[in-house]
Amino acid sequence: MYKRQEKRTEALAKALSTDGYAATARSAPHPQRGEQLCQHHCPVAHVAEQFPQLCEAETEFFAELLGTHVQRLATIAHGDGVCTTFIPKISHTQVDSDNASASTAGRNPA
Repeated sequence: MYKRQEKRTEALAKALSTDGYAATARSAPHPQRGEQLCQHHCPVAHVAEQFPQLCEAETEFFAELLGTHVQRLATIAHGDGVCTTFIPKISHTQVDSDNASASTAGRNPA
């Protein structure tokens, strides 16, 4: 299951790079816990500085697309060097739960 998630994260990084975000996917500092998606460039940073909702919407989209809760750690629009998103490893329990209720897939139950 985790290898499939890694491929999804890599595919997302490749798609973002194609759109000018210079994105990469790599193991998080604790690889058993997940991955990090890093966007080294943001073509909309100047707008996102004034409208942080853009970053929030992007984060929600990543969660929906990847089928798991994700956590934004840093953004270029906030003055950080890169936009970094933590993507936790999907557990088998989470997959079973997501399959049981499509309306909550990719959302944080909290």
